[in-house]
Formats: sequence, structure tokens, C-alpha cells
Amino acid sequence: MMFTVATYLVEQKTGISFADFLEQRFFQPLGMTLSNLQPERARAKGLGDRISPGYWWDRKANKYSTFVIPDAPEAQGAGSIITSVDDYVKYVRAMMNKEGPFTEDVYKGIIRPRSIISQNYDKLPPFTSPLLYAAGWEVHHYRGYLVVAHNGGIAGSSTIHFFVPDLNFGGAMFGNSDDASFVAEVLMQELIDELLGLPQDQRLSWDKVLYEKRTGKKYDEYDTNANEDAETEAEEVEAERQKLCPGIKESEPQRMPLTAYTGEYWNPGWRGVVVEVKDGQLFIDCSDRSYVFTVKLQHVCEQTKYVAVMREVVGGVGTAMRAEFRFENDVAVKVGIMFEEELEDYIWFDRVEA
Repeated sequence: MMFTVATYLVEQKTGISFADFLEQRFFQPLGMTLSNLQPERARAKGLGDRISPGYWWDRKANKYSTFVIPDAPEAQGAGSIITSVDDYVKYVRAMMNKEGPFTEDVYKGIIRPRSIISQNYDKLPPFTSPLLYAAGWEVHHYRGYLVVAHNGGIAGSSTIHFFVPDLNFGGAMFGNSDDASFVAEVLMQELIDELLGLPQDQRLSWDKVLYEKRTGKKYDEYDTNANEDAETEAEEVEAERQKLCPGIKESEPQRMPLTAYTGEYWNPGWRGVVVEVKDGQLFIDCSDRSYVFTVKLQHVCEQTKYVAVMREVVGGVGTAMRAEFRFENDVAVKVGIMFEEELEDYIWFDRVEA
């Protein structure tokens, strides 16, 4: 969020859009002719046929599905750069070599650690220092060498870019799936080991190390359960049910007519949501925004308490969270959804009167 705030400050200070600022100050000077902010800007320049679609693995159907990646204006500054590895490595090279627009002072300011990302020191990969957050980069030491890197992604696409200053080596790797950055990180580590000239018997099995670090599961158990997504979701739903109504076994029957809940609701930050009925359940379709998701509401108890299962448009495991309605005269006037677990209360939406 604060990266997006920073882009607003840039726009106010320069008087131009952040997309134009990037093009004038970074893309053009670095010769990044295929780079743009947001897919729509790339399409407007005739690059639409070069934008890779997003892919997600449908474990149940045992196949990949594709979708078009939308614009995400609320995420500018934190992502939404449409580019290629050939273009993006120009940025990495300029950073590593302190070439314009990156002066020595700018370089030092960008890679200066500012916070500790994780305090799970007992789960660090071997020969690796704790991960620290700099300014848009993450820094750590591996076998005594500083590694400056950052991975990231959105549904259907993920990346990593990195450099090792003392080895004068860096790279950018992109993939059109959620898990591509995992493969890229494995490859990054193996390339660094190769440059260090480590004997094979001293090298780590990076796919095993990173898989167990990311998932907390044993590598030997990888992809052995075709129903893992459904089971994980069911466990989350049950945990939320117990938070709503401790000790409950079977959910109480839905007695209040679903039409008492339907309608438009409003929150200044999250904007509008419409509660409707779909397949006999309360349902919210949030496909009108760049972070596309849907919410299905499962009644638990008291005609007001529900488990909301939020699912991205690409499918996969749904995220279970609590939701509650407030009533006046047998009509719902508020709906609260626990979109943000770190807050003590729900995100409340007020009914919009017709």
C-alpha cells in the first residue's frame, strides 16, 4: 500500500502520471522499449499479442487453466510492470553496476536494510543469514556473499530478479504460473553455487530446501494427495466455524429468507459489494475490480454468523474467514467480513438504500 502512496507523491511532485514518470526516467534511459506500467498501456503500444496469459494448476481437473491478467492500478508502485526478461535485466544490470539513473548514493540507499522480514532463525536455509528488507529489495548473505533479490507475483504469474555484487552476476526470471518463482529461486541458488565453484558434494538440494521452507512440509510428501486443496479448505472452514460458535457440530438450519440479506453494501475503502443468491447460497461477485475474487457465504449459527470462503478467479484453495450480518426489522443493514485478520474487527459494509 505504501508503495502506491509513494507513486501518488511522485505524481503530485512531477505533475505527470506514474506511468509516464517510469517511461521518461527509467524505461527510455535504460533502453527498456518493451516495458510499460499496466497491461492496457502495453496493449495500446501494440504489444498485446506478446503478453503471456496467466496459468494456474487445477489440481482436481489435473490440468492448467488460463486467464487474461487485468490492470491493477491500485498496485502501481508495487508491481504491474509488463516487461520481458531481456528488458528487465537491463534494470538489474544498471542497479548492480551503479549506472544511471542509479548513482552510488542511490544504490547504497536502496539496498540498505531497514527491517527484519522473519524472526524464525531456526528455519533459515543452511549457510544463509536472516532475510532483511531494504527499499523494494530483500538482502541476505549466502556463504559470505551479499545477495540482493526480490521475488513476487500475482495470480497466474510470478518472478524473481537478483544480483550478487561481489560476483558481478545477476538475472531476471519470469514465469506464467503462481509457482514459477519457486523454480526460479531454485535456479538462482544453483547458479550462485556454480559461480562459487562448490563441489557437488557440498551443494544443497535447493528444491528440497526451499520447498520445505515455503510449505513447512516434508519434500517426500510433495503432491502425493490429489485432494489436498479441498482438505486444506475444509480445515480452514471448520476452524472459522469454531471461532464463530465454539463447540458447534452441525450448522444450524438457514431459517431467515436469503432475500433478507441481499442487496448492495458499501465501505469507503473496499467500495461496494453486492450480496446475491447463487445456487441456494449467499454470494458476492467481486469481478469488477482488478483483484478478482468471489465470496460464498455458508451459514453457521444464529442466522447472522457465516463462514465466507473467498476464492480468486483462478480457483485453487479458497480462503475461509468469518462474516456477520446486523439486522433491523428483519432486514440486514450491515455485513462485516474478516478480510484483514490483523484487525480486531470486521471490515463493515453498510447497506445502500435504494
